Amino acid sequence: MVVEQLDEGELLLYVYDVEDFKKGYFVATVDKEFSTSFTVISYNENGSTRSDAITIPPLAESEAPMFDFLMLGNSIQVIPLNRSAEEHMSNRRLSYFFVALDNSYVTLWQALLRPDGIMNLPSNLPRGYFAAILYEDGNHCCSYKFAR
Repeated sequence: MVVEQLDEGELLLYVYDVEDFKKGYFVATVDKEFSTSFTVISYNENGSTRSDAITIPPLAESEAPMFDFLMLGNSIQVIPLNRSAEEHMSNRRLSYFFVALDNSYVTLWQALLRPDGIMNLPSNLPRGYFAAILYEDGNHCCSYKFAR
């Protein structure tokens, strides 16, 4: 049995090879400030089966959010919620990318956030579920999930 773990804002999965699954549990490390999703894949002589993702919400209260998001048709408006966030936007310290949430977690688009806070959706973005991941100086800041 294999368990895949995906932490909020991350692109790469952690993969656990659970050999003693008869115990009924395994040990994983999670970041208490972000949500974490787990997917179980079981294998036998007939093939494999993939479970639905189980998401564990953040275990600790995080700091007040710096940004809010507003869907505007073919773009997403990033709205600063405090003076510090406004400064980060005006200093062009923010970048973003889009990922598909269909278990591929493929980066679809990456750019610096414009000073006006607009994230244009790629014109070739197919229908589906996505996350816009906002980074500040290369560190995950926040994310916004949306359907297209």
